[in-house]
Amino acid sequence: MKQASIVFIIISFVATFLALTGVAVYFIQLNVFSSVLSGDVIAICCAAAAGAAVDTTIGIIALVKLMHAKERRQLKVIAILTLIFCSLLAGIFMLLIKDEELNNELNDEK
Repeated sequence: MKQASIVFIIISFVATFLALTGVAVYFIQLNVFSSVLSGDVIAICCAAAAGAAVDTTIGIIALVKLMHAKERRQLKVIAILTLIFCSLLAGIFMLLIKDEELNNELNDEK
């Protein structure tokens, strides 16, 4: 479950980057062809950037906590935040991690 959580958090990073890039490219093309940058366009770009910042911040914190956690209870809050803001599957997998998996030396070396 620990490795699956890490994989899905990284997939979330990639998906966020691609979505944010797509939004930026779309609105740059819209601006070039229409020569008008309306308030709605700016609001959507700001909302997309804020969402990406929240997703990335929570994902990085989750990865750090996953690497250093020794007990399941240390991951509960960040797992719920990951579930809501970052990746549904990563959050579920983080909630299902067992203490033995966190303490296993083989997982820490991979």
